[in-house]
Amino acid sequence: RCTGTFRISPAFALVFERREQVLLLTPTGQGTDRLAAASPDTFFSRRVAAEIVFDLPADGSPATGLTLKQGGREVKAPREYKPSSK
Repeated sequence: RCTGTFRISPAFALVFERREQVLLLTPTGQGTDRLAAASPDTFFSRRVAAEIVFDLPADGSPATGLTLKQGGREVKAPREYKPSSK
């Protein structure tokens, strides 16, 4: 539910993928970070002081967005949806 691309600005996105039960984060232009779970919707980095809270719909569908909490700031990022190939 938390994998995908979440766009903070036109030039910066957070890309999440899951490998072997681990959630990985790759910010634009940066290395990949393995995240730890604090709860089903909240993850944190062990490398930098950052917390990510996903907006998870009650119906079990994928996250619609997230809030990045870092350095005393909170930044929202919506999920980036790919156009349908129909």
